[in-house]
Amino acid sequence: MTGNEQLIRGDDIIQPFTIEGTSLRGRIVRLGGVADAIIARHGYPDAVSRLLGEGLALTAVIGGGMKFEGIFTLQMKGEGPVSLMVCDYCHDGALRGYVSFDAAAVAALGEDGGFRALTGGGGYLALTLDQGAEMERYQGIVSLEGERLSDCAREYFRQSEQLDSWIMLAAGHRGDAWRAGALMLQPMPPQEGEDKEKREEDWRRATTLAETLRDEELLDPALGASDLLYRLYHEDGVRLYDVIRLHDRCRCSRERVLRALQGIDRKELAEIADEQGDFTARCDFCSQEYRIPAEELLGS
Repeated sequence: MTGNEQLIRGDDIIQPFTIEGTSLRGRIVRLGGVADAIIARHGYPDAVSRLLGEGLALTAVIGGGMKFEGIFTLQMKGEGPVSLMVCDYCHDGALRGYVSFDAAAVAALGEDGGFRALTGGGGYLALTLDQGAEMERYQGIVSLEGERLSDCAREYFRQSEQLDSWIMLAAGHRGDAWRAGALMLQPMPPQEGEDKEKREEDWRRATTLAETLRDEELLDPALGASDLLYRLYHEDGVRLYDVIRLHDRCRCSRERVLRALQGIDRKELAEIADEQGDFTARCDFCSQEYRIPAEELLGS
């Protein structure tokens, strides 16, 4: 390893890297406590939890490659038991996510609860970058035609960015906790006079080696990001860059809920009020419940 010589063995990080002697760059994501906290608070079935873990890892590995101030959002809409998954990544490393699904339909899948079964083999994946009111909002969309979420992400980059991308995602239990991880490889923009055949050979070699990585390795808490990269690319050498630390933090607040309710027509508000005339809202991301008294919302 060159560059950042410290061996990063911790969890909840994005580790950017380049492969020496090539025009290839990548990022590896290791999610431990952050993934477990986000997934555990929802209490989803294992198949849905695993999908959310992969979604969180994918959101982090893509978002971590952008230089921005704002929110990067991954939204997946399915046509099967899972109707919606939303994950977002803030420029400061905050990560969150949730899934909407038909519990009975998921249970009926049993052991067949893979990606295509959960999504119904249709729908779309939308990636959105929002840098605030002062900047133009960017969104790219691709259909959910792959066998895995990573296939759909690779197709997104091919279609929307005209960029080869190799992506691996994994999520699962290790002991009593959930873990998730991602590995992503991409070529850097070609330079004038660069050997095209060498670029293609470097890409084939790097992705062939990446294919040898197993889910168990990507999820193993005893294997740090540096260890995994060394196993794959020790013959070439890997240059590590500063890690990005990830956090479990929701952006919901009582004030945001109040503002949202204030934007609803009073007739509609009357329909959603409880028996006391008060209002209750629950955040889909963190399950925090907010109760707003009627007099506060509507005035005395």
